Amino acid sequence: MGSLPGGAKKYLDTLAKCLEFVEERNPSETEFYEWFRQEFPSVKSKRSVKDYVRNFEKLGLVIKSKDGFTLSDKAKEFLKTHDKKILYVTLDKRYVAVHDILELLRKKPSTLEEIASSLASNKSGVKWETGTQYSLRLNWLLGLGYVIKNGRYFSLTEEGIRVVEKGNEMVEEHPTHREIQKRIAETGQLLGLSSEKEYKAGSCALDVVWKEIEEGDPAFVFEVLLKGNLSDALARLKYARYKFGRPQLYLVTNRKHMSKAKNVIRTSFRELADVIQVIHWKDIDTLKESAMTLLRTARKMKFMPRFILRHATRIKPHPTAAEKRHQNKSNAHSKNR
Repeated sequence: MGSLPGGAKKYLDTLAKCLEFVEERNPSETEFYEWFRQEFPSVKSKRSVKDYVRNFEKLGLVIKSKDGFTLSDKAKEFLKTHDKKILYVTLDKRYVAVHDILELLRKKPSTLEEIASSLASNKSGVKWETGTQYSLRLNWLLGLGYVIKNGRYFSLTEEGIRVVEKGNEMVEEHPTHREIQKRIAETGQLLGLSSEKEYKAGSCALDVVWKEIEEGDPAFVFEVLLKGNLSDALARLKYARYKFGRPQLYLVTNRKHMSKAKNVIRTSFRELADVIQVIHWKDIDTLKESAMTLLRTARKMKFMPRFILRHATRIKPHPTAAEKRHQNKSNAHSKNR
């Protein structure tokens, strides 16, 4: 998650100003960067500008193409209505712990340290080494007007209370079951593991497995639960635990099912309480993005980590722009021969 210039209280104004510029000008990358630096003089480096613009892309608000930047339908709707709920739902969809922070603050005002401690031990299970990620989420919630800060303590505004109360009524947007399976499998491949979807195990099929070696048993087993029977999904994980020599088990789910899943595991699957990890589907996206960043950096340094090198023949990192141009020229040359 990223931030915006101008301070948290000006986030909405800053965002609207940027989106209006994109809507009016359809700028190229260079034009967008130059305008950004002129509009926000406190932003000195090109690297910082790129980070801010990339944040708009990650939120699905702007779309970059060879013809320049354009607005997504979501961004157009926000500019038309200035409905903050559009941004909140987008943040909650893209990033973990946004709604969880509101839930915590509904119980009592809390400091940054208390929020971090509670999130690490409660249902969200997040645990970042520094307070940066917690602060970024709080800044967005401050900008939306859902949270206020008095001294060291954060608390909900009346608007924030209404958002939390309606939170269970709001349908969490998420990818399809198959799409999440695909993302899990792709992440395993990026990590140098052999990935298989719909892996046959006796009379059932496991959603995704990762193997250390292609011919071996699964070392990591994933079941995806967005709807349907929770007990069946846990039963498949339990079967995999004893069938394949104690692999690591993961239930990938959404916010609606996380608390229920952990309660059912503690009561009905107690022997697996310390074995099954219940994770949010967004955690897969975070892991995948981190793996891609690692690979890009490793390639730039002409270095390959050992755990990936063992499986390097199966990994196909995204080519660089220069490699793409070279490949296109080679393909064109082959066609003309």
